[in-house]
Amino acid sequence: MFDDSEIAHQQLNQIIAEIRAVLAIDLREFPIRAAKKRYLALPEFAATITSDSLSKLKSELKEAAETKALEIIQTLSEFDIWVEGISPPGNKAAKTLRDNRKVSEALRGIAETTREVLESYGFPEALLDIHYDPPTWFIDGKYLPGLIEKYWKALANLRNLSREHKRAQHEQEVQVLAERWEDA
Repeated sequence: MFDDSEIAHQQLNQIIAEIRAVLAIDLREFPIRAAKKRYLALPEFAATITSDSLSKLKSELKEAAETKALEIIQTLSEFDIWVEGISPPGNKAAKTLRDNRKVSEALRGIAETTREVLESYGFPEALLDIHYDPPTWFIDGKYLPGLIEKYWKALANLRNLSREHKRAQHEQEVQVLAERWEDA
């Protein structure tokens, strides 16, 4: 049973590593994607931005994204953030990380960074409601919603194995105590 728990732990760790690898790519791309969407959403405002300012904006977004993505991935490299104080979302197939508050908080940082840069370039408040949603397309051959679903299943499996191990350990302790009682 302990071997099963160790295997489940390794599988969970592998899935988390794959999720982080996909996020490491997408977090760097998100600010440009979000900025373009907002730039095109309000043509009247977009027309006021010079080509030189637009070039500087994109450069600043790329630089800010690189810095923030490294910070977020560093935070997400801690195994505990993925397992401590988290309950898998039950029987429904979860394809988001929203139920993991600490991971969600870390990911929120890329949206905040994007907002700060756009705000510094005068983007109107109406365009600054920015939220990071993990990608729903393949990145580097990996589909993040599928990996997230595997993460929740692997976490639930690890929790179940841990409970079974504790139950078996408790039964064994009770058995030893019962034998001790009979022998006395």
